[in-house]
Amino acid sequence: PSQAVSLAPDIKRYFGIGNATGLGMAPFLVCHPLLINQWIECRELALARVRARGSVDTSHLDALSKLLVRAQQHLCEISSNNEPQQVTNAQTASELGQLVERLDGYSESTWEGLLNVTTTQSMDTEEVLVSCLIELYPELVDDLADAMVTDESFDIRPEQSLAGFKSLLESKYDWALAIDFDNPESRRMFWYRSAEKMEPRLGEVSMDSGADRQMHVDIALQASELHEYVCEHLHRHPNDRVAHFLISLPILRYIVRRVQTMAQTGYGEIRANVLDVDIAPTELMRCKLSFFGASKFDPQSRLWVRNTMFQGAPILDDIQRGTINNHSSTNTDTVNERLDDWSFPIRPSL
Repeated sequence: PSQAVSLAPDIKRYFGIGNATGLGMAPFLVCHPLLINQWIECRELALARVRARGSVDTSHLDALSKLLVRAQQHLCEISSNNEPQQVTNAQTASELGQLVERLDGYSESTWEGLLNVTTTQSMDTEEVLVSCLIELYPELVDDLADAMVTDESFDIRPEQSLAGFKSLLESKYDWALAIDFDNPESRRMFWYRSAEKMEPRLGEVSMDSGADRQMHVDIALQASELHEYVCEHLHRHPNDRVAHFLISLPILRYIVRRVQTMAQTGYGEIRANVLDVDIAPTELMRCKLSFFGASKFDPQSRLWVRNTMFQGAPILDDIQRGTINNHSSTNTDTVNERLDDWSFPIRPSL
C-alpha cells in the first residue's frame, strides 16, 4: 500500500460502470406502458417549459455551446465495433458542430430557431440538443423528478358502446391494424422465458420449441385480432356495449382494458410488431437506458447492447468540496463546475 500509485481525480471520475443489457429490458417497456408514458410525458413537459419560459441570454448561449462541444467530443471518443453505430456517432458529432456554429451570433429570444435546425438533421442530434437545453434550466425542470411514478392499473369501461370502442381502436391503434399478419415474416419470432435463468429470450417459430409457452407481449397482434372479433360481433349485435362483447369473449379482457386505458395517453405504447423477423430489440433497450443516464450505446448484436453508467460522476472529494475540479493539460487553471454537471463525459487529458 505504501508504494501504490494514487489516481488523479480526473481519472477516478472517468471510471464508470460498464453494463451489458439483454432482452429482458425490451419486454419491460411493453409490460409497463403507463410508466414509460409517464417518463416521456415528464421529459416532454420539461422541454415545453424550456421552450415557453426559458430565457436566452449570453450565459445560456455560452453554457449550451460548451455542452454541445462536450457532447461532440464524447461521441468522437466512443469505441464501437458496430458499423451502423459508428456512422450514427460520426454524423451526430458533425451535426453538433453545425449547431455550435449556429450559436455564434444567435439573437433570437427563444430556442425555436435552433430546434428548427434539427428538423433537417438526424434524430440523435435532435435528442442531444433537447437534453442539453433541459440541462440549462434546473429551476424549470427539477421538480419533475418527483413525478416519474404513476399508477399502472388498466381501467375498463364496460359501458362504452362497442361501436365507439371500434372507432377508438381504429384511431389509436391504426399502426397495429396496418400490419399484415397474414405474412409469415410478421409472426416469425416469439418471446419466452428461459428455464435456466427465467430471463426473456427471443425464439424463431420454425426453429425453436416453446412457442406454446410464449410471453404475451405481442400487443400489435392482439390489437389486430381484437379488431376482427369486434367487427364480427358488431355485425351480429350493432347496439351492444363493451360489456356484452366481453361476456361472450372474456379472454379478450386484457387487451380491451389496455386499449381503453392507453388510448387516453400520448406515449407509452411501443408502436412496433415485436414478432416481426426484423425486430431490433436494442432500439427498445436504448429508450429505457436513456432515462437511466446510460451513455456510449454500443450494440453487440440486435439482442444485447453495451453501455456505460455514472462515468464522469463526482467522487467523494468533489461532494465534500461542493464542486468538481477539472484539470487539463491545455488549461493550467482549475475549472469549478456544478456537481450535477457531468453529462457527456470526455476522456481526461493530463
